Amino acid sequence: MRDLGLMGESTFSLWCADVGLIPNGSQIDKTGWDFFVEFPFSSGISTHEIHKSAFECKVQVKATDRNQRKLPITLSNLRRLITAQMPAFFVFIEFDGKEVAQRAFVVHVDDNLISKVLKRLHQVDQSERDNNFNKRKMTISYDESHAIELLNGAGLKERFLS
Repeated sequence: MRDLGLMGESTFSLWCADVGLIPNGSQIDKTGWDFFVEFPFSSGISTHEIHKSAFECKVQVKATDRNQRKLPITLSNLRRLITAQMPAFFVFIEFDGKEVAQRAFVVHVDDNLISKVLKRLHQVDQSERDNNFNKRKMTISYDESHAIELLNGAGLKERFLS
């Protein structure tokens, strides 16, 4: 039996290791992120930048055998990501039933996505139906504009930094 979740997380960890990113995995995956990723300090640092921290982000990895370019995410997990005090990303990895990733996409949790999630959270909170965010979902879509050009660490890192 295939474990797509583990395949996606393992692929992501491999790509991070390829370029020196540190993917600290979530021990208990209940708060919306799979990895807290730490970037190394840049090597050519000037005295004007010595006080700056290295880039860090939260990442939720989603693996699929389909190429529908959308996946439902629980509102509770989305709420965690949109309120994070650091950049957050979804990494969607498509396997197409094969052993290795065929395509991958990085979706930044940006102002546009944050606005959409907040609107949905408000709608659910105000509805007459069960408003438990753990039981309600919102579909996150991605397309070619989110694609990782090279399916390796360099391609992943470039998408995070862009």
